[in-house]
Amino acid sequence: MKQKKSILTVTLVAVLIGAAFLFTACWQGTPAGGNGIPGGGGGGSGGGNTASSIEGRWKANGGQLVLQLKSGKVTYTSTVGGEVSGSGTYTITGNTITFTGFTNPGLQMLFNREFKYKIEGNILTLLDGATDTPMYQFEKA
Repeated sequence: MKQKKSILTVTLVAVLIGAAFLFTACWQGTPAGGNGIPGGGGGGSGGGNTASSIEGRWKANGGQLVLQLKSGKVTYTSTVGGEVSGSGTYTITGNTITFTGFTNPGLQMLFNREFKYKIEGNILTLLDGATDTPMYQFEKA
């Protein structure tokens, strides 16, 4: 029972973190893009997306959310409402990044999936792979 409660707590924290990402992205009002949307990559613009341009340390929510990408390995840390962290791997194909290997139940739900990504200046936007809906937005640290 205690383990079940712990898993539920971790999952709820992860959901809150995801909500914080979305709230932060909407609050900032930064266009995340798509065809015909200001700030969007649009038809074939590329937007500077390369495997090397995505590597590094990315932060959101005033540095409380950190995504570290290096040589196919990813680490995510959140200090919102207590520290939650996890790591996995990533692969890039074109403008798509796929995260796998997160074992924390909440992070599995949020990150073990495929995203389209866009880099504009020092902003990394992860979009839902199916709908192109902006999911997360990070700034280069």
